[in-house]
Amino acid sequence: MINCKECKFYKDTCECDIKYTKFGTVFDHTLHVLDSLPDNSTFEVQIAALLHDIGKNEKTYDTVDGKQRFIGHEFLGSKIAKRRLANLKFSSDEITKIAFLIEHHMDVYKLEDVSDKSLRKFIRNAGTYKDDLFTLVDADGAGTLFFDKDKKEIISIAPKKAIQDRVKILEEELKKTSEKPFVYFNGNELMKEFNIDKPCKEVGILKKIQNDIIDEFGVNLDKNSVLTMIKERFLS
Repeated sequence: MINCKECKFYKDTCECDIKYTKFGTVFDHTLHVLDSLPDNSTFEVQIAALLHDIGKNEKTYDTVDGKQRFIGHEFLGSKIAKRRLANLKFSSDEITKIAFLIEHHMDVYKLEDVSDKSLRKFIRNAGTYKDDLFTLVDADGAGTLFFDKDKKEIISIAPKKAIQDRVKILEEELKKTSEKPFVYFNGNELMKEFNIDKPCKEVGILKKIQNDIIDEFGVNLDKNSVLTMIKERFLS
């Protein structure tokens, strides 16, 4: 441990040559994240917050540009959480949701400057876990403490809300007039258009192609144009 004369705190490494220096241990951070959760947080979010950085260990530790990083800790953490929660007799649904939140809690940080297509894919993949994932990430950001070299004080840098605003707009677009995920053609319609007699892997491929088109162009296309694009991509 280093007793930094600049920021006056003990820590593993010191980077007082930069404006913000991350402060505290993983355990400190976890406690701050738990404290930052809203009072109405779901049980699964609370457990995910407790375990979200459990994958930060010697297997994921690395140094990048002189800074400590835990590469892929979210994936390892999800696997560890699944085993431990199963041993504690958590339900299958609880384990699935908590593991998803842990595995994807870093995804939101990567969405700030991405295209609408990428955001639509995020909405589709997160599904019903989306709101809880944002709750966890908000607390994760608020619970990440830094030493501000200029102010000589400990602060938290909360994540930006702009990404959530964009997601809400696109989510409403995708819902359109239905509570179900929007599609131009359902499975039966695709089977009819492509002369497929019964459900098979080709139908799944067609659905994926359609989802990719929705992610890329949204929900306001002409159905005939969408069908043409599906055919072109399916046959290419």
